Amino acid sequence: MTPAPRARSARAWSLAAALAAVAAAASPGCRRDIHLLPDLTFDGGGDTGLGRVDGAVDRARVDAAPACVGLGPPITLPTANGLTCAAALATRGHHFAVCTCNLENPSPLPLETLGARLRTYAFDSTNSSYGDDKVSAAVGIDGALTTSADLEVEGAIYVAGGFVTANGHLQAGASFRSAGPLTMQSSEQADLQGDAYINGYVSGSVNVSGTLYVPTTFDVGEDVQAKAIYPGPVSVSAPCDCSNGFVNVGSAIDQASMNNGDAAAGFDQDALAAVSSATQLTLGCGTYYLSAIGSATGATPPITLVVHGHALLAVGGDVIINGGLNVMLDPSAELDLLVGQWLITKGGTIGAPSAPARFRIWVASTDTLAFDGQPTIAAVVHAPFSQAIVSSGLTLSGSLFVDSLTLLADSEVHYDKAILSVGAECGEPVASPPP
Repeated sequence: MTPAPRARSARAWSLAAALAAVAAAASPGCRRDIHLLPDLTFDGGGDTGLGRVDGAVDRARVDAAPACVGLGPPITLPTANGLTCAAALATRGHHFAVCTCNLENPSPLPLETLGARLRTYAFDSTNSSYGDDKVSAAVGIDGALTTSADLEVEGAIYVAGGFVTANGHLQAGASFRSAGPLTMQSSEQADLQGDAYINGYVSGSVNVSGTLYVPTTFDVGEDVQAKAIYPGPVSVSAPCDCSNGFVNVGSAIDQASMNNGDAAAGFDQDALAAVSSATQLTLGCGTYYLSAIGSATGATPPITLVVHGHALLAVGGDVIINGGLNVMLDPSAELDLLVGQWLITKGGTIGAPSAPARFRIWVASTDTLAFDGQPTIAAVVHAPFSQAIVSSGLTLSGSLFVDSLTLLADSEVHYDKAILSVGAECGEPVASPPP
């Protein structure tokens, strides 16, 4: 079952200390190429005890293990409602460029604090001629929000857990919604380019291009400008589905560890646990299991994953990438990478730059996500129980769903609009950006 949030363990501190000494340089030596045969299990294999498959892919649970051919069936993951297509989950749960749950800080008030500039933009990996539409790269926060630097969002901003206090330029390309007051603490201005819904006082330099909705019991400051002001009640629903039942990554990893195609392929589960040279792993469709990727005790050479079908790669332990992790996807191929413990990067490029919506990283644990060395990540990252710490800047293409986000350096998130339609292969309706 999905773990509850917990304090950092002694193991976590020792691992973090060890990582500080890791060099990021890649080994220039020969490359080891591991080719996997197609998995002989069925989309995770065997009987998970979770019943039906959600979505339009109509097939009964298969307890035998037919051969996986071509692309194979879509990958499914366990949820409270049974097995559900992973692509459909991405479309349902990742409408926002950045979503934060704030589960680790429930009292007295869940709070998201951004200590460096965050900018969001939109692009479409399936349409090279698409330009940023200025409204699709939204930010959702289940808690309250304080900023000490610019927050410039090419989309809506939803803050469902309380106030917004900004000490830098605040920009929303679509609507702005806050369950509490909005306070601009500096000479910087809030540019809210759609309608604004604010359940509290509005103070400081605020410009609302549309209508400002605010209850009659709260004041609007003299420096607040709006096309119109409409008095009335305001409520803001939580934008991020942080429930335990949304997806049970831990259960999926457990199932993959017991029922996978490793033995039939002659594949060792420790193959990427301590690589010493640049390594390419070729995956057919199906389910695979590894004990770990990378190591905290030495530099990890570059790793390339070549994916020819719908593949699930479950990792029971840590994924520690110091030399880069390049994911090469055939047309229509997808990879769901399940991480049981730590996810740590040290610079380099991680993911599938040409198709972030088709490379999804699901994290089961509450261990910290450490994005060090200014990495470039191209993936849908789903880690609702993990704090993400960005020490020296991050460029992420895809989307980021975490418990909390600690920014220590300026960062950018480029939302891949293809996420809104990637679930269509499973009958999931195409989603719309948050209004």
